[in-house]
Amino acid sequence: SERSAVIAKILSLYLITSALFLGYFFTNDYKMKKEALISNEVKNLKEIKMGIYMKARMDGLGAAKSFTAEKDVKACIVAKSGQILYGEAGCAKFDDAQSSTVVSDGKVTIFEALQNMDEGGADELATAKIALSGKDVTSELNLLRLRTSLNSLIVLGVIMIIAFYLAKTSLASLHAKIAALNRFIKDSTHEINAPLSVILMSIETADKSSLSQRNLKRLNNIQTAAKTLSRTYEDLTYLSFGASRSAPKEELNFRDILNERLE
Repeated sequence: SERSAVIAKILSLYLITSALFLGYFFTNDYKMKKEALISNEVKNLKEIKMGIYMKARMDGLGAAKSFTAEKDVKACIVAKSGQILYGEAGCAKFDDAQSSTVVSDGKVTIFEALQNMDEGGADELATAKIALSGKDVTSELNLLRLRTSLNSLIVLGVIMIIAFYLAKTSLASLHAKIAALNRFIKDSTHEINAPLSVILMSIETADKSSLSQRNLKRLNNIQTAAKTLSRTYEDLTYLSFGASRSAPKEELNFRDILNERLE
């Protein structure tokens, strides 16, 4: 579980940074493709606009209706004086303050001069302006969003799989060394118990009355060191084996402890 937690943390950090990068990349990619789609629609509308002008010039404005129906567009032609020369349902006046290209309700609309060439004594049609709305591109934009989202998820999924195996592989040797160290600590802890028990038992059963003061002090030093080692052993068993451990509260005389350590 600890190994899984480490891998999960590494993957989380890696995936968050990858998601931020991919989000930035695919957002820009979507914007570029959206602009390209709109630009292509504007190009088509400009070509249709020229067709409307040619039809209106040769056959009159009435001929433009069948042409716009064929191309599935809506047109509104306004004279320089502001008079509507030709208009379909929803046609409205517009002015120079309007943007040349507008995307509204999924439709691309261009506002510009019907005829860009200078014809000298130009008539009303040559100086008129046109508002031309193209087909509804909502479905194409939705499809573009869907594709962008799916591509980002696929790339993120591939990155996650690669990152998982990289993290697992790179941490394998480290975990192997940690496992070997833990085994060594557990084995060493187990081996310490036997000689430590012998030392403590030997001290407890020793005939202290027959010892000189000097040797008695030495024996006490051995006993103190053995007890210190015994407490260290208890710490190791608690950490390595999860052994139960009682820790009752008690008052300690710090002077006695200090004197014992100094001795």
